[in-house]
Amino acid sequence: MTPTGEDMECFSCRNTSAAELPIRERILRTPHWRVAHAFGTAAPGWLVVLPVRHVSALADLDAAAEQQVPDDEIERRCGGRWSLPGSALP
Repeated sequence: MTPTGEDMECFSCRNTSAAELPIRERILRTPHWRVAHAFGTAAPGWLVVLPVRHVSALADLDAAAEQQVPDDEIERRCGGRWSLPGSALP
């Protein structure tokens, strides 16, 4: 996907469209999601799950992206527990 116009102002969209990203920016990539390290956070090693299509809110995701949240794959590859924003870890 090549972002255009307003999407190019989005840091995540620019990174997602880059021809090559460092490993920290492409820990996992699916047709709808990209997992990357978040820097400058209070929690070292924090990961972010980014949609590969520009959206302003989770409600803007299409059905395919909603169904493909890569939670099992993140747990397997990263060996840790995680949660979506607003959800609580068990």
